[in-house]
Amino acid sequence: MMDIKIDEFCPQSEGYSYLISPYSHPDPAVRESRYICACLACVSIYFRFGEVVYSPIVHWHMIAKEFRLDPTFSLWRRNSIEMLKHASTVRVLTLPGWQESVGVRDEIAEADQQGIPVRYHSLGQLILGEVEKEEEEEE
Repeated sequence: MMDIKIDEFCPQSEGYSYLISPYSHPDPAVRESRYICACLACVSIYFRFGEVVYSPIVHWHMIAKEFRLDPTFSLWRRNSIEMLKHASTVRVLTLPGWQESVGVRDEIAEADQQGIPVRYHSLGQLILGEVEKEEEEEE
């Protein structure tokens, strides 16, 4: 394992980013894959942007799995929305199924209602750092 000092690799930012990504699916393998993708996205956001990042999927997946809790958004909505309300930025991970996800749609609507900026990214964009160029063009 490498010792990484965050200050050497990325700028610091204020607040935190809330990562929205699809999760619920009848196939446990799909949920596991979505969890891994959310983990990779969190690492990329933290090291590329210097943003503290919160992902309800990363936070709750192992707990839900260990205790065999309902993986649908309805159980987790209250916690997710409360964390989202305090975020400075929302980043949506556009994995397959994100547009059909009830939870993703609900969280985006809440971010819009709260006036929190919402940005959309593929996992590849986050890992390869293509997001910085994209966001500069938007401004």
